[in-house]
Amino acid sequence: MMIKNENYTININKDMTFKLGSADNHFYDVVLNPFQLESPDFYDILSINIDNSILQIRLALIGEMFSSVENIAILKDHDLIVLEAFNIVIDSRTQMVSTRQIIDSGYVHRNI
Repeated sequence: MMIKNENYTININKDMTFKLGSADNHFYDVVLNPFQLESPDFYDILSINIDNSILQIRLALIGEMFSSVENIAILKDHDLIVLEAFNIVIDSRTQMVSTRQIIDSGYVHRNI
């Protein structure tokens, strides 16, 4: 899946080769495992590539089994909302990436 706006171009794919704890995984700038899933839990890895003129970052998002990457995310301004109860916030001005896990009616915010 590719989405873009005036700030970012983002490609999202499943990484079928990623194994938790393996040294043979593809390189990622950030690996997010917000649900603390462990092998042999059933999980999928989303490979999220974020590009703009200032920032290039590659994220691995470990989550429960994603059925499809089509229409799994929404990009609005500097927010990438992944429809797995996550909001990934990208700030090109400060080059900060943070996540907010959506829990009930509030957010848990974590800077990366």
